[in-house]
Amino acid sequence: MTLLGRFGLVLLLFGLGLGWAARRRWGPLRGIRPWLVVLAVPPVHALAVLARGVAVGVAPATLSAFAAGTLALLVLAVAFAVWLLRTTPRWSALIPPAHALGQGAAVAALGEPFAALGAAPPGLGSALVLAVTLVAAGAWLVWLPGRRRAGDGAGGGQRERSGRLQT
Repeated sequence: MTLLGRFGLVLLLFGLGLGWAARRRWGPLRGIRPWLVVLAVPPVHALAVLARGVAVGVAPATLSAFAAGTLALLVLAVAFAVWLLRTTPRWSALIPPAHALGQGAAVAALGEPFAALGAAPPGLGSALVLAVTLVAAGAWLVWLPGRRRAGDGAGGGQRERSGRLQT
């Protein structure tokens, strides 16, 4: 477990370096496209697990419950991301790893139905999904814009002079 934790820290540090380089090159992260890519990784893995479950012969009720759980996790992740982007954008970087952990728990719940049919449980892809989202979280901690101040941008307060005389 210690080795796994160290590997997670290395992935997070790698993401921080990528975020720093991206922010220097392109400025703060804006737009929806990066969110679509990172939040789509766990559902794509879930589709692969569902396809494998159908091929192996797992009960349709179990697979439909897994699909409903995957959809619910995606909706929750999007809702929390939208809410955090409005209030504190940098904290929204925690959404992708939390989404991947939730999806990994849902995939782990399918281990018993797969094992009952004599198939290997689907678990390796969850580690890869978590690794991708840890790198994204590290990058977004640096790359996402900070919190808006009261005097910034549209709807902000009136700017005041600093009181210094111009020389």
